[in-house]
Amino acid sequence: MKTKWFAFMAVSLAVVIGSASADIFWNGSAGDTLWRTGDNWNTGQAPAPGVGAIFINNQTNGTLVLVDALTDTTLDSDIFGPEWGMTLEIDGGNLTTTGWSFAPIGDVTNPSIITVRNGGNLTVHNLLLGDNWWFGTAPGVIFNLYDTSTVTATDWCWLGGKMNLYGGTVDITGSMNMDSNAQGFANLNIHGGTLIVRGGDLSSVIDGWIASGYLSAYDTTPGERGAGSIVVDTETIPGGTILTATPSLAAREPNPLPQNPDGSVGTLISSSETEPV
Repeated sequence: MKTKWFAFMAVSLAVVIGSASADIFWNGSAGDTLWRTGDNWNTGQAPAPGVGAIFINNQTNGTLVLVDALTDTTLDSDIFGPEWGMTLEIDGGNLTTTGWSFAPIGDVTNPSIITVRNGGNLTVHNLLLGDNWWFGTAPGVIFNLYDTSTVTATDWCWLGGKMNLYGGTVDITGSMNMDSNAQGFANLNIHGGTLIVRGGDLSSVIDGWIASGYLSAYDTTPGERGAGSIVVDTETIPGGTILTATPSLAAREPNPLPQNPDGSVGTLISSSETEPV
């Protein structure tokens, strides 16, 4: 499976970028999990501009790759990974690449994980998460965004894995696609964060995404009883879309009365109005 993935992407990207630079591979040999430590890479040096593709798929010395607050790196390479159960955590640091793709893949039983937290930043050209048009059998990717952290895709986002926006902002210059995922595993769960899509009005696909299970609000399916809601803004950015979410009223009212004064069961809004839970 790895060979098929590598061969397909290597040929495709050679056509796109024409790069003949040597690829670089994570091996974790230093044992400190840090991206910036040279001995964690097969070349003995941390990735720098001008290297070939960057691969994060070697679990010999652990599964965690950490971009800490002391790491501020700007590259021009494609990044393949984390793959097959590896974890890339951007914890207060900055990882930026102008390469064509950032493409993690994994198995649903042992997913690859990307976490951006504590004011961290990830900037890529195309954000390709899980299975999609380029590779249809590895949807096991979970992407988590927290607090005030940011993720920027200067072109498109193709989502074939799971993206949890617990905070922060994902800002996509182009547009976003979830309908091409081959396994039906795609899910965008907005849980306090914001998705900005500058190059596409998504209002016509939102209902279809919800019906397919691709779009959630606070871990619930919008429209179902007691679920959260997706807020769609197509006015702030002409031709674009901003998605946020609101939790269910029951979630905002942690101790609803078991029975309202009027005899109904639900969360009491006022003496004359109730909201089902």
